[in-house]
Amino acid sequence: MLAALTVGASSQATELSRLTSLLDATPVYGWTKVNTNTFSDAFLPTGPLRPDGPPGAVVSAWSSAAWDSKRGDLLIYGGGHANYAGNELYVLDGETGRWSRGSLPSRIAPGTLFVVDGAAPQAAHTYDNNLYLPINDRFITFGGAAYNSGANMQSAAGRTGPWLWDPMKANPNLVGGTTGSGYSPTAAGGNMWSNRFNTGSGPQPASYVDSATGYRSENGKDVVYISSPNAGGFVSLYRYELGKLSAGETDTWQVVGSMTSGNFTFQHTATVDPLNGLYLATVIDGSGAARGSDLSVWNLANNNAAAPGANGDVAVRLVFADGTPFVMSKFYGMDANTEDGSIFLWNQKDGGTVYRTQATFDMGGNLETTWVVDVIGSTTDAQPRATQPNNGGVLGKWDYVAELNAFVALETYFPLLGSGFGPGTGDAPAWMFKVADITNPVPEPAAGLLLVLGLGFVVSIRNRRTRA
Repeated sequence: MLAALTVGASSQATELSRLTSLLDATPVYGWTKVNTNTFSDAFLPTGPLRPDGPPGAVVSAWSSAAWDSKRGDLLIYGGGHANYAGNELYVLDGETGRWSRGSLPSRIAPGTLFVVDGAAPQAAHTYDNNLYLPINDRFITFGGAAYNSGANMQSAAGRTGPWLWDPMKANPNLVGGTTGSGYSPTAAGGNMWSNRFNTGSGPQPASYVDSATGYRSENGKDVVYISSPNAGGFVSLYRYELGKLSAGETDTWQVVGSMTSGNFTFQHTATVDPLNGLYLATVIDGSGAARGSDLSVWNLANNNAAAPGANGDVAVRLVFADGTPFVMSKFYGMDANTEDGSIFLWNQKDGGTVYRTQATFDMGGNLETTWVVDVIGSTTDAQPRATQPNNGGVLGKWDYVAELNAFVALETYFPLLGSGFGPGTGDAPAWMFKVADITNPVPEPAAGLLLVLGLGFVVSIRNRRTRA
């Protein structure tokens, strides 16, 4: 068992012994529940010190989470639009399993939709737009459909975001912004947030509504890729490089790719496959249905800020092993296993069943346009409930944790008074899904099938190209 692991860009050790112990007792492709209290235990009591609306919407309403690899914590920020006005951030401590608030909510200025001091972001549907930046040690949110306009985050001074939140300043009894900006006039401010709008050079996306993000470290910098659809659903691919905050560096924005496949997409999820240098985005039309292909894939080696159209997407169709189509939907979460480049999808509708695919290449090194999907059923009785997440789906509430060879996932929130999805528990259960033993990885399912068929040559070709 590993008692402590060094993670992220920090030399400090993150205590992961509890999560490691839980996973040690879990078979590969099994689930283990990690929270020890309920999500609602972290809510402020109903009353004048809490905004209107249900705080559970931070999880259930089109939201995303981020894994803080330095501390071994799960961070979630959401609410937004017509669901919940509170802009507090919530923290699941991996070592104790307890949910807590990272801040108190900011007050909305009377007669406006804006945070009273402009020093913290509005609540928002964050789609797949929340990430952790290990080099700068910050949580980042790009927002999405903000309270209560349904558009980008705003303040009285104009557009805001992306916003950075400092995990070192987390405190359940401090307002995220300045002193006096909370619902209690005596509450001190934690000054936890910083607004990065127009802090660097280059064009930002026109909108973060329905957009999605993926992270990659490049040349010692935190880099975020953003697939942002325009009003017609045609996506531009942006590259956002954050300067090092400790050195006072500025940020850089570039448009590096465009959608040339004929696909279009709206509410979607995305990830970076760092081993193959690919950005993958799910393809969803305005009704929430998939189109002829299931993924748009960009080769990041072809980034072209001078002529983004020269870096077009490849339309990829997903099929099961028997050739039947995989049906993509807007409810999936998707992330890459950075150990082997495999891509895992989960939608909660099928409970603990997840779906795995992987980029494949032809003999000339070109990306193939049909990928096979493996169905992976849970090997444990304990698993998330089989239900369609209410409102927005999984989206960014499905994150790979390299230190544990596992995914962390959030179920939808079940109100205390019950809901149409099952008995009310006041919880948004947090789970880990184990994909391999830390010291004894299992073979890839598709590769195992090929070996059974005696096609070892094909396996070796695919593995060489995957690691190239």
